[in-house]
Amino acid sequence: MRAVFLIATFAVAVPIREDPTPRQEKPLQEKILGDWRIDSGPNDGVLRVLRFTATDMLILVDGKPWPDDAYSGPFTMDVAQNPVTFDIQRNKYQGILKLEGDQLTVCLSLGGPRPTGFNPDQSGSRLLLSRLKN
Repeated sequence: MRAVFLIATFAVAVPIREDPTPRQEKPLQEKILGDWRIDSGPNDGVLRVLRFTATDMLILVDGKPWPDDAYSGPFTMDVAQNPVTFDIQRNKYQGILKLEGDQLTVCLSLGGPRPTGFNPDQSGSRLLLSRLKN
């Protein structure tokens, strides 16, 4: 009985304190790293993944590089723009992206000017993606 009373006393007497170390939010360049399942597009049972590394954007099909892929390669991103812009260096494709939690929307021009919005009629190609958990 004494043990229960002692534990109850400490539980009430010890205040809950916030962590004094400020948490800095990761920059977008770090938040998008990893694998993203492409939710839009054909639903034929094939897992299509967009992988972001620090320098490259890669499209994988069933875990392997897509052989006919014209979109993979080195990319740069400008987070100062609204919406965030990116360029794929290999074919000079331009796009915009937005991250909302574990949902990523990527709009990519297919040879034309950079998309201006996230609606299908404002972009050349729109991908809706969900983060894959490791």
